[in-house]
Amino acid sequence: MNSRIKGWLHQPTTIHGIGVLTATAVGVGAYYVTGSSVTAAGLAGSAFGVIATLMNDANADKSRVEALVSDAVIAIATQHLGPMLPQLAADASRALQADATVIPPTASTAA
Repeated sequence: MNSRIKGWLHQPTTIHGIGVLTATAVGVGAYYVTGSSVTAAGLAGSAFGVIATLMNDANADKSRVEALVSDAVIAIATQHLGPMLPQLAADASRALQADATVIPPTASTAA
Protein backbone atom coordinates (compact mmCIF):
# COMPACT_ATOMS: atom_id res chain seq x y z
CA MET A 1 0.00 0.00 0.00
CA ASN A 2 1.17 3.51 -0.75
CA SER A 3 2.98 4.86 2.33
CA ARG A 4 1.18 8.18 2.04
CA ILE A 5 -2.24 6.50 2.11
CA LYS A 6 -1.09 4.17 4.89
CA GLY A 7 0.05 7.17 6.94
CA TRP A 8 -3.26 8.93 6.33
CA LEU A 9 -5.22 5.85 7.45
CA HIS A 10 -3.37 5.78 10.78
CA GLN A 11 -4.20 9.37 11.70
CA PRO A 12 -6.60 9.60 14.67
CA THR A 13 -8.95 11.94 12.81
CA THR A 14 -9.19 9.56 9.84
CA ILE A 15 -9.85 6.61 12.13
CA HIS A 16 -12.56 8.48 14.02
CA GLY A 17 -14.13 9.70 10.79
CA ILE A 18 -14.29 6.20 9.34
CA GLY A 19 -15.59 4.92 12.68
CA VAL A 20 -18.33 7.54 12.85
CA LEU A 21 -19.44 6.93 9.27
CA THR A 22 -19.47 3.17 9.81
CA ALA A 23 -21.29 3.47 13.14
CA THR A 24 -23.89 5.76 11.57
CA ALA A 25 -24.51 3.33 8.72
CA VAL A 26 -24.75 0.37 11.11
CA GLY A 27 -27.06 2.27 13.46
CA VAL A 28 -29.39 3.38 10.67
CA GLY A 29 -29.40 -0.11 9.17
CA ALA A 30 -30.06 -1.75 12.54
CA TYR A 31 -32.89 0.66 13.28
CA TYR A 32 -34.41 0.04 9.85
CA VAL A 33 -34.26 -3.75 10.34
CA THR A 34 -35.21 -4.01 14.03
CA GLY A 35 -37.14 -0.81 14.71
CA SER A 36 -35.36 -0.64 18.09
CA SER A 37 -33.37 2.48 18.85
CA VAL A 38 -31.65 0.75 21.76
CA THR A 39 -30.38 -2.08 19.56
CA ALA A 40 -29.36 0.41 16.88
CA ALA A 41 -27.39 2.48 19.41
CA GLY A 42 -25.65 -0.60 20.77
CA LEU A 43 -24.68 -1.90 17.38
CA ALA A 44 -23.52 1.54 16.26
CA GLY A 45 -21.30 1.85 19.34
CA SER A 46 -19.95 -1.63 18.78
CA ALA A 47 -19.20 -0.85 15.14
CA PHE A 48 -17.27 2.26 16.17
CA GLY A 49 -15.32 0.28 18.75
CA VAL A 50 -14.42 -2.41 16.25
CA ILE A 51 -13.23 0.17 13.70
CA ALA A 52 -11.20 1.97 16.37
CA THR A 53 -9.63 -1.32 17.45
CA LEU A 54 -8.81 -2.55 13.96
CA MET A 55 -7.44 0.80 12.74
CA ASN A 56 -5.47 1.80 15.79
CA ASP A 57 -2.85 4.50 15.68
CA ALA A 58 0.32 4.78 17.69
CA ASN A 59 -1.46 6.93 20.31
CA ALA A 60 -4.35 4.52 20.88
CA ASP A 61 -4.85 2.96 24.28
CA LYS A 62 -6.12 -0.46 23.27
CA SER A 63 -7.33 -1.34 26.77
CA ARG A 64 -9.86 1.52 26.74
CA VAL A 65 -11.21 0.53 23.32
CA GLU A 66 -11.35 -3.12 24.36
CA ALA A 67 -13.35 -2.13 27.47
CA LEU A 68 -15.86 -0.28 25.28
CA VAL A 69 -16.27 -3.19 22.87
CA SER A 70 -16.47 -5.72 25.71
CA ASP A 71 -19.14 -3.76 27.58
CA ALA A 72 -21.12 -3.22 24.36
CA VAL A 73 -21.07 -6.93 23.56
CA ILE A 74 -22.13 -7.80 27.12
CA ALA A 75 -24.95 -5.23 27.00
CA ILE A 76 -26.25 -6.60 23.71
CA ALA A 77 -25.83 -10.27 24.67
CA THR A 78 -27.63 -9.82 28.00
CA GLN A 79 -30.23 -7.50 26.47
CA HIS A 80 -29.47 -4.82 29.06
CA LEU A 81 -28.39 -2.15 26.63
CA GLY A 82 -30.64 0.57 28.05
CA PRO A 83 -29.37 0.28 31.63
CA MET A 84 -25.76 0.02 30.41
CA LEU A 85 -25.87 3.13 28.17
CA PRO A 86 -24.26 5.37 30.85
CA GLN A 87 -21.39 2.86 31.20
CA LEU A 88 -21.03 2.62 27.42
CA ALA A 89 -20.95 6.41 27.12
CA ALA A 90 -18.26 6.59 29.82
CA ASP A 91 -16.27 3.86 28.05
CA ALA A 92 -16.57 5.70 24.73
CA SER A 93 -15.46 8.95 26.37
CA ARG A 94 -12.38 7.28 27.85
CA ALA A 95 -11.59 5.53 24.56
CA LEU A 96 -11.63 8.84 22.70
CA GLN A 97 -9.51 10.76 25.19
CA ALA A 98 -5.89 11.40 24.38
CA ASP A 99 -3.44 9.43 26.47
CA ALA A 100 -2.33 11.66 29.33
CA THR A 101 1.07 9.93 29.49
CA VAL A 102 2.01 11.03 25.97
CA ILE A 103 3.97 14.25 26.14
CA PRO A 104 3.94 16.15 22.85
CA PRO A 105 7.35 17.12 21.52
CA THR A 106 8.32 20.72 22.06
CA ALA A 107 10.62 22.82 19.97
CA SER A 108 14.01 23.07 21.60
CA THR A 109 15.13 26.58 22.28
CA ALA A 110 18.82 27.35 22.26
CA ALA A 111 19.85 29.92 24.81
